[in-house]
Amino acid sequence: MPKYIPPRKSGPHRIAAIALYRALLVRCDTAQVASEHRSTLRNVIRNKFRSNANLQSTVLLRNAFTAGHEALDHLHFSATGRQESTSYLADLISRLPAHMAKPPPRAQPAPTEKPASRPPLATGWENSALAARPRPLSQLKGGKRNIPVLVSANRIPILRTQKPVSHALSVYIHARVVQRQRRHDRRWELMEAARVAQGEDLWDREIERKLQEARDAEEDGDQAGEEEEQSSTSKLVSGGAREPSWESEIQRALKEVGKSLLREAEKNKSWAAKMVELIDREKETAEKERKERKMMRNQERRDRKLMRDTETAESDKPSSSA
Repeated sequence: MPKYIPPRKSGPHRIAAIALYRALLVRCDTAQVASEHRSTLRNVIRNKFRSNANLQSTVLLRNAFTAGHEALDHLHFSATGRQESTSYLADLISRLPAHMAKPPPRAQPAPTEKPASRPPLATGWENSALAARPRPLSQLKGGKRNIPVLVSANRIPILRTQKPVSHALSVYIHARVVQRQRRHDRRWELMEAARVAQGEDLWDREIERKLQEARDAEEDGDQAGEEEEQSSTSKLVSGGAREPSWESEIQRALKEVGKSLLREAEKNKSWAAKMVELIDREKETAEKERKERKMMRNQERRDRKLMRDTETAESDKPSSSA
C-alpha cells in the first residue's frame, strides 16, 4: 500500500467532492436568478470542478471546498428569498470571465477500429491437429516418435505425450469440466422447478374447475363480465387451445439440457475410439521406422565388413617386386 494516495484516487475525497458537485448543480435550478443565468452558474461549477480535479495541495483543496460550500449556502439562501444572496450571485455572474461561462468541452471518444471479422472456429475431429497424425519423422522434435497414451481426464479422453501435461491442455480440460458441471447443476435446478410447476398446474386446474362449476350454476348474468373473468383467470386462450402448462416448459428445458449432456457423452466416446485408432497408427508407424532403422544398421554393418575384407585381400596380395 503506498504511503501517499492522490486525492482523486482516495475514496473519502471522491465521495465528498461528488456530493458537493451534485448539490451545487441541484441548487442552481432553485436559485432566484434568470433562467439564462442558471445555465451560466452550472457551466461555472462544471468548469471549476474540472480545473481542480488534479489538485494535490492540502491548502488549495481546503480553499476549493470552502469556496464550494460558501457558493452552496448562497444558492440555498437565494432559493429561500434572501436578497443578499441573490445580489451576490448576480454580481458574481457579471464578473465572470468569458471562458468560465461557456459549457466545458465534451471529451471526444477515441476512434475504435472495427475488428476484422474472424473466420468461424473449426470444430470436429477432421479439423483438429490430431487428424494430421501420425506426422513424418522429420517433423518430430528430436527425431524420435513418442507414442501417446490415452487418458481419461474426468471422463474426457485426451492423448498424453508428456508429464506434466501442457498448460493449454489443462485449460481445455478445465473448461470442459466446468461446462459439464453447469449443465448438471442446471438439470437439478429444473427438476426441482418441475416439482413446483406440478403444484402450479394442479392449482390452475382446480381454479378452472371451480369457474366451470360457477358458469354452469349461473343462468342469468352479465355475459361480458363473465367473458372478462374467464379471459383473466382461465387457462384457455381465445382460439380454444389450451396454453402450455408450467411443467411442460420446464420439461422442454430439461430435454434440451439432457440432449446437450448426451451429445457430449457421444462426442467423448467417438473421440476416444478415434484416439485408439490414432495410437494404433502411431505404433504401426513406429514399428515400421524401427524396422527401417534395423535394415539401415544391417546394411551399414555389411558395408563395413565388405570394406574390411577388401582391405585384407589387398594386403595379402604378393608385391610385384617379389
